[in-house]
Amino acid sequence: MAAGMARIEVKFLIDANGILHVSAREQRSGKEAEIQVQPSYGLTDEQVEGMILDSFDSAEEDFRRRQVIEARNEARPFWLRSTKARRVRRGVTSLPTRRKRSLRWRRLWLR
Repeated sequence: MAAGMARIEVKFLIDANGILHVSAREQRSGKEAEIQVQPSYGLTDEQVEGMILDSFDSAEEDFRRRQVIEARNEARPFWLRSTKARRVRRGVTSLPTRRKRSLRWRRLWLR
């Protein structure tokens, strides 16, 4: 995992009364936060069960998406280093003039 990225553990719990309890803990610092979400109307048992089953159905896809994002984040520094190494090998140590102009324009635009 890339340096500086937060590692957060989030837990969701729906009790028998349909109240959602969400807790989050930042794993490096140990800071925790918790909240309860109470609906303004009552949920039936079937609705609660449906929500739980839906969460199980989407868990695998959510996990795959997270893996792709983490793989991209881990690969990016290697890609940047290899790109720089190829430029150095070709004798191009700085960015092309066109690219420099583009970066200057973006900096001016963001001010």
